[in-house]
Amino acid sequence: MSPHLPRPNYFATLFLCVAHLATSSTAASGLQTLDSVETIALSGQAVPGFEGRTFENFFSKAVLNNYGEAAFLARLECCGPRDGAFTNAGGDLKTLALVDTPAFAVGGNSFREFSHVQIDDQGRTFIRGVGNGTPPSFDLIATGPQSGELTAIAESGDLVDPSEPGVTYRSFDFSHLGIGGRLAGPAATWTNGSTSPPGEVLFVSDGGPAAPLLRAGDQPSFTAPGEVYATTDTSAFERPVVNAAGAIAVRVTTINPLEIFESVRHIIRIDSQQGVERIVTESFGSDPALGSLFALTFPVINDNGDIGFGAIVDGIGNSLWLSRPGDNPSLLVREGDEPPTIPGGRFLAILTSDSAESPLGIAGDGSLAFEAVVIGPEFGNNDSDSLWLATPDGPKPIAIEGRIAPGVNGVFASESSTIGDLIGNSSVNERNQLAFTAQYVQSTGRLRTGLFATDFGGDLHKVAAPGDLLEMEPGILREIEFVEFRGDIEHGALGSGLNDSGQILFSARFTDGTAGVFLSRIVAVPEPLAFSLASLACVCVFGPRTRRS
Repeated sequence: MSPHLPRPNYFATLFLCVAHLATSSTAASGLQTLDSVETIALSGQAVPGFEGRTFENFFSKAVLNNYGEAAFLARLECCGPRDGAFTNAGGDLKTLALVDTPAFAVGGNSFREFSHVQIDDQGRTFIRGVGNGTPPSFDLIATGPQSGELTAIAESGDLVDPSEPGVTYRSFDFSHLGIGGRLAGPAATWTNGSTSPPGEVLFVSDGGPAAPLLRAGDQPSFTAPGEVYATTDTSAFERPVVNAAGAIAVRVTTINPLEIFESVRHIIRIDSQQGVERIVTESFGSDPALGSLFALTFPVINDNGDIGFGAIVDGIGNSLWLSRPGDNPSLLVREGDEPPTIPGGRFLAILTSDSAESPLGIAGDGSLAFEAVVIGPEFGNNDSDSLWLATPDGPKPIAIEGRIAPGVNGVFASESSTIGDLIGNSSVNERNQLAFTAQYVQSTGRLRTGLFATDFGGDLHKVAAPGDLLEMEPGILREIEFVEFRGDIEHGALGSGLNDSGQILFSARFTDGTAGVFLSRIVAVPEPLAFSLASLACVCVFGPRTRRS
């Protein structure tokens, strides 16, 4: 993180916050018991299918599909295999896999550790993990969670194409499972056991074995003859994301082998109707419509096929862009613009790095969720971290450092010497709802981290925070010490704890040392409204989408 100017005076805002809460009918004295929360799994609970084994702790990688079904990774109490992958798809909690357990081997190869887990709307759970075989990396998908049987999608050592003996998968990175069930990801390859020349593919799977879609060395349709997908150590395919219809957005790099040090980045869309379509190319002044765009971020894609991305505009700085199918990219916001609700202020920095630090999220109408540093008279001309939604009608503030954090008797805050640390993990759904963890400060001056979310109307609510109580059973309360949330924005779109109905999956650690995974409906769209909106969206965009039987 970079150093920045002194922080605003939080305590002036805290005084107003306390005064407001003193007159608010919704303010509660003392600890608050959370409503509309369902327990998914809890420390001490029996592990399904393993008599005598219980859950000990839960990793911050719990994800959710649009039917409220969860998948998560957990640690078991000793002794025996400690880590496992679990789901409640279909209604009952099930064990998908345990490390070092032959009963969960795939092709004779059991897991040694897990990387992450994702779940689609069919209840299929994708697990990426490291195996005990040689070489030790492979990806798996559970095609039948009802039975608990795992089927290999791709494994290190598998042939990339049966017609090419000797070309095999070597390793996998950031494979993304679309909610509709399509998996896409980049993979490094061997040629007769050697990495020379470097090999890479972009593979896809619709539930069966992985199949190469694009390959390093291929000639794209949108480049000059001889300019191919990168075959050097530069990655050719980075962070693909898949929407519900199976369309893919991915940042790619091309090179001219005769000018090997001249590489160019592009963002492309891949779908079954249009094939491969170039969205934007780093132009360096060569594009009369867009000017000089460079440092393209990883893209994001929504269910309409809209693609969002960030780029540096020559002479201006970071900017955010939206590309709708059939249209040129349009500018949404850039550094130097005056933010709404901050008179006399400006966006000092739009955080659009291509790392997993501060990338983007996209909503159904093409709005982009992003983090920014703002400055203005309200903050004494000091800079403040913030979270925004860049809508087609202009930016909308979600959380700004120094302003009231709802439900916690405090204000949003961050460390005094860094930027970009107000917001932790965040996610945005198709209905423009955001869920995120954020730091706040109370009258004690201590920084704490809570989970917040917007409702369907855009109002911000607290979901859970330290000091809140959860009722485990009638009369039995536990106090939250720490709350965690899986946000796909921060994790390369590797699944999210927020679904399109506004349900939120989170994990919490309690002051007594126990922990659990929970489903909150505090900002969920009411069922009749959710049904009518989902039906309308599906008919307009895709045709009807049916739930699995």
